[in-house]
Amino acid sequence: MTQTLPSSTKENFNLAVLAKEAGIALVIQFAGVALTYLVQVFLARWMGRIVFSQPVLGIFGSEFMVASWQLKILVLGNLVSAWCGSVGYLMVMTGHQNKSVVVFVSATIINIVLNAIAIPLFGAVGAAMATAFTTALWNIWLSFLVVKHVGVSPLVFRGLFQWSSSKSEIGT
Repeated sequence: MTQTLPSSTKENFNLAVLAKEAGIALVIQFAGVALTYLVQVFLARWMGRIVFSQPVLGIFGSEFMVASWQLKILVLGNLVSAWCGSVGYLMVMTGHQNKSVVVFVSATIINIVLNAIAIPLFGAVGAAMATAFTTALWNIWLSFLVVKHVGVSPLVFRGLFQWSSSKSEIGT
């Protein structure tokens, strides 16, 4: 026996409008402030990994110290990912998983192609560059989709997305 959902739950919803109607806009604003401080803490941590990459890799043995540049490149790719926030989770949790699958599959194909080109030319550094690039690409791409479909601006890229619809809905 199957159950059908009431028609009101089948409709798409806008997370920003829902937050405004439920009176939790202040909670979302607080979360944004908290994320700002977390990004600063993580930025310090990543800067430490970049500056002290050789001593950190030396903990695992002297042969790992040669991977210093690869670590630095991957850290920069992860930094872009952190600045974008949890855009993948936002897309999936708001019912836009099919749109995010297109991004993930496209980024995977681009990563494979870039690795096929960069590894013969630059070795492990090329692989790190390709991976960092595609990590940044899919996070920025999903940031645009979150603004378009969910109506919430990701924290750090908020200035790029000040469209009139998102301003009026979330009160920024």
